[in-house]
Amino acid sequence: MTDQQPLEQLRQIRIEKLEQIQKLGINPYPATIKRDHNILQAREMMDQMVAIAGRIRSIRGHGNLYFLDLEDPSSKIQTMLRKDLVSDTIFTLVKLLDIGDFVSIQGKVITSKTGETTVEASDLQIVTKSLRPLPDSWYGLKDVEERYRHRYIDMILNPEVREKIINRSKVVQKIREFLLQEGFLEVETPILEITASGALANPFLTHIKAYDMDLYLRICMGELWQKKLMVAGFEKTFEIGRAFRNEGVDREHNPEFTMMEYYYGYADYLKNMEMQERLMGFVVKEVTGDYKVKIDDQEINFQPPYSRKTFAQLIKEATNIDIDSFTDLKTMQKGMTDYGLKIDPKWGRGHLVDEFYKEYVRPNLIQPVFVTHHPRDLKPLAKADPNNPEYTQSFQLLANGFELSNNYSELNDPIDQAERFAKQSELDQAGDDETMTSDSEFVEALEYGMPPVSGTGIGIDRFVALITNSHHIREVIAFPLMKPKTSQFVIRQTKPSDQNYYPIIKDNPYFRISDSIKEKYPSVSVGLAIVRGVKIAKNNEQLSKQIEKELEMYAGLSRQQIGDFKEIASYRQMYHEMGVDWHSRMPSPEALLKRIIEGKGLYNINVCVDAYNLIVMRHRVSCGAFDLSKFDFPTELTIGLGGEKIDLLGKDGITEIKQGEVFYQDKSGPYNLDFNYRDAVRTAVTESTKDILINVDGVYDVTRSHVERTLKETLEIITKYCGGEIELAGIVIAK
Repeated sequence: MTDQQPLEQLRQIRIEKLEQIQKLGINPYPATIKRDHNILQAREMMDQMVAIAGRIRSIRGHGNLYFLDLEDPSSKIQTMLRKDLVSDTIFTLVKLLDIGDFVSIQGKVITSKTGETTVEASDLQIVTKSLRPLPDSWYGLKDVEERYRHRYIDMILNPEVREKIINRSKVVQKIREFLLQEGFLEVETPILEITASGALANPFLTHIKAYDMDLYLRICMGELWQKKLMVAGFEKTFEIGRAFRNEGVDREHNPEFTMMEYYYGYADYLKNMEMQERLMGFVVKEVTGDYKVKIDDQEINFQPPYSRKTFAQLIKEATNIDIDSFTDLKTMQKGMTDYGLKIDPKWGRGHLVDEFYKEYVRPNLIQPVFVTHHPRDLKPLAKADPNNPEYTQSFQLLANGFELSNNYSELNDPIDQAERFAKQSELDQAGDDETMTSDSEFVEALEYGMPPVSGTGIGIDRFVALITNSHHIREVIAFPLMKPKTSQFVIRQTKPSDQNYYPIIKDNPYFRISDSIKEKYPSVSVGLAIVRGVKIAKNNEQLSKQIEKELEMYAGLSRQQIGDFKEIASYRQMYHEMGVDWHSRMPSPEALLKRIIEGKGLYNINVCVDAYNLIVMRHRVSCGAFDLSKFDFPTELTIGLGGEKIDLLGKDGITEIKQGEVFYQDKSGPYNLDFNYRDAVRTAVTESTKDILINVDGVYDVTRSHVERTLKETLEIITKYCGGEIELAGIVIAK
């Protein structure tokens, strides 16, 4: 007998009881019920008639007397059903009830013989028949992962979990109450954004079909939008809502989280600091009843005022390292490596010192403290400190090693802001994955003038976790996202828009489609692009992380599912027409997906090839990049007469092309076989390649729209990681 069999047997027993209840002419799921009081109110109504409802938590009795313990969110109470006080139908119904069922009971509140407050029932109605038994509170949900996966059961069995969710709601209410009293206006700003800016974070990408454009889920609570409201003449605004960051999951981080951000016009960071300690003290006392909260063996006191220390000062006190003594990035890297920090050479100065601080300083900040004056690289939207321009007028509130808020005097100099954005772009190109995306529209708004503003972002989840003595922010999130136990891979077929990104290229010196292709494959469309001045590295850590994340989407993909993609089916159809066995010579998208289900991942060739292979995997559309300097133009897509020869990458010796096979060629001969099945050695992209030619292959259900979108994303990812200028981009069609 498997572990699932007992549960299924119990479920079947309950279904049989359900059927018996229905045979009594009773609806086990009525829409209307009798309920005039919650249980807490009923407990105070001795000798009075009440009508209550709740979940049965225990059933005791036999013969002519039964006791049901009922629970609702307010309290718990014992109820008593005597056969002589209720109808025969109701007493029969009582015997068909189970723990976990919901019932409504009407009766008089009395004191039982054992001295317990009890409702002596005169009537009962079933409200909901449960089909699954609740696990034992001491046995069934001890596994933390299972508690999060079955959060509703966790809340039923563990009152302290419900209490944390209630306190979370109170925190949000009290923050709103305080800010409204201070004269702030609550606003709503976009969740879908063209540019993911306002914080140093990796965003989630989505796509809007109506405009056929990629968008980002916001990574903060409308920072740049609220500043635009400051430009528009508003002086005090705030927003409470959800933000999204495609980053790690740990005790302090969740991919979707609740934030509150406010913007305080005509205030600097010092004035903001004074108001914020009043805000935090108010909320803690209102929610918990005291300024002091107990966290394990620590007592943290949120009564203002809080101590204030600079970022550099705290590092000096904790490690005896003076970060201002490092004359350049290289000496700082050595100093922090010598201390024990594992570093990434791509980190800039700000990122490096921030990692050092998080590792050796922040965990030891237990009592509330304002950490002020962060390095300029860490706060690209903050005003520089006039006494030391390498630092900013900024502060964070820390307690128990948690960062509770992020705040600064907002930068309102549009020229300085544009320069900061440019610096962030340089760091991004260098491979630092914690950079802020430039936003030219925001700079334009600043040019109309924004008054002095101090802004604040507070992570609600962390704050609630701290004051409720929770060791993980998942504890204070009602339904945290969990990775499925088993694969839930779903085939997603892309339906491109009719919008055209690129023009049709009819006459050009670089590429043409032969008459033989036009006649046999009139649906063919080829994306064509030239990018000059690329710099191709062997590896890029940020790209590797991006590939790793996207590979997770294909967990559980089967061989059968690969064939169900219409793009793969289209290439297979072409191979059949060519007389090529696709079982032994697969189209490149299929070959990549096959590697993935075999656990091999994508190839690791160089940044350019790895980048476009990611797009091939994403859209299942064949694509190739070639060394432009190796061509004798024009190139052509044609059908083999038989006997043409090509020296393929990864193949020993020369491959002879068969009659009917499709291949690309230039005046020197073939350079790509069977619609990007494999490339020739002579045109391969290497780390010494400076200029590249790109082909994207469409046929049958891989339409022009598919080709255009694949070409667009291929150019975006190659220029992101390899740089270069796009000289030509367009579509060549057979008809």
